[in-house]
Amino acid sequence: MDGYLIAWLVVAFGAVGIGVGLFLLLRRSNVLARRLLIAAALAALLLPAPVPGHTEQLAPAFVVCIFEAFFQIDGAPVQSLRVLLIGLAAALLLTLAGHYLLLRYFVRSESD
Repeated sequence: MDGYLIAWLVVAFGAVGIGVGLFLLLRRSNVLARRLLIAAALAALLLPAPVPGHTEQLAPAFVVCIFEAFFQIDGAPVQSLRVLLIGLAAALLLTLAGHYLLLRYFVRSESD
C-alpha cells in the first residue's frame, strides 16, 4: 500500500470512530439531532478536495482549508471551503430527507 491510501484509511477509520462516539454520546438525545450531527461530522471529515498545486491528489477538505488558510503565505482556501460547505449542506439535506421519508414510511406502515 502506498502512503496516499494509508492516509485515507486513517481518515476513514477516524471518521467511523468519531461517528460511533457521537452515536454513543448522543443516544439519549433527539433522533433527528443525532442523525444530523453524525452526518455533519462524517461529511466534514470525509469530503475530498483537490490539493492546490497537485490537483490530481485529493485530501480531506477541512485539512486543505486549514492548511491553505493558516500555513500558506498566499493560500487559497476558497475552493476547499466551497467543497466543504456544499458537501455539508448536501449531507444535511439528504439526512433530513431520509429521516422524514423513513418516518413517513414507518408511520404509514404501522397505521395500515
